[in-house]
Amino acid sequence: MTNNGTHIVFYDSECMLCSRTIRFLLKKDSKKNLLFAPLGGTTFNSLNIDSIDYNNTLIFLKKNELQTESTAVLSILSMLPYPWKLYSSLKIFPEILRNSIYRLIAKNRYKWFGKNTMCEKPTAEFSASFLP
Repeated sequence: MTNNGTHIVFYDSECMLCSRTIRFLLKKDSKKNLLFAPLGGTTFNSLNIDSIDYNNTLIFLKKNELQTESTAVLSILSMLPYPWKLYSSLKIFPEILRNSIYRLIAKNRYKWFGKNTMCEKPTAEFSASFLP
């Protein structure tokens, strides 16, 4: 792994939208800059984060900086190759507006996209990208 674990996407393993997003990121992250770990998993719990309500947000650990909500999404997109990194330019919009949209989607994600009934196992090709 080229990133030495410094770029970790913490995701809701029950959320179908999150699972689809992780599959998308695995395919598009050609430089293998990203690692993935479930919220509430061993890796996440080792961070001892008390200040974040992680039930309704994606968390991105980028070089020891925690990012959440729309900022995390746009930061992750900035690490992908063209044309996906262009979406990171949406940072020009005020964070309050971006996060309002993010929170609307997060609040309704199970209703709109469904819930996983069991934990998906990564394929052998991508298993090195997952942390416990």
